[in-house]
Amino acid sequence: MANMSKREEILDAVIALSDHCTAPTELTIAAIAEQAGVGKGTVYEYFSSKEEILAEAINHFIDFYLGQLSEIAFDGTFREGFDRIAVEINTIFEEHRSFFRVVFVSDQIDEYDTALSQRILGKRNELMERLTEILARLVQVGKDEGIITGEPGKQDMVFAFICIAAALSHTGGNACGFYPESGAQHLLDFFFEKFVKLLN
Repeated sequence: MANMSKREEILDAVIALSDHCTAPTELTIAAIAEQAGVGKGTVYEYFSSKEEILAEAINHFIDFYLGQLSEIAFDGTFREGFDRIAVEINTIFEEHRSFFRVVFVSDQIDEYDTALSQRILGKRNELMERLTEILARLVQVGKDEGIITGEPGKQDMVFAFICIAAALSHTGGNACGFYPESGAQHLLDFFFEKFVKLLN
């Protein structure tokens, strides 16, 4: 258990440092070790190379991201569920914008060797599968309310989600973001309308 905790501290250090870098590939083992509060030798006890650390940090981040989304309760209206997931996405973007982008940018992933690249892509596929499960719960609420009248497939749901996530990533890039209490409710209204349209 102690070993897992130290490993996670190193991965968290990579994510924290990446949020202040142009690209995670700029990170050094020395900087990662310093951020994690361990020696370089300790880092190498858990990871064989910087590339492996970056790959595992991406996977670690995806698990965190999915955990946050999985905890969203869709126990209200369809619109309430949409607002909850939108606010959660915006929070993640604001806290980890730089690192989050790397998860989806293939030219960053291509810099890793083949084995590590495949591990990252495999995790990204898992992300899409689990996202579909989360979105299916929300879509079912929309169907029950008669707002979603079609039968959106996995690709439809993921496409709709990515479109909204991309829009939010460009909209919520400051401290106030687009939260309802910030007076920007019209943005959520707009994104909600587009989300429904994409699913129908």
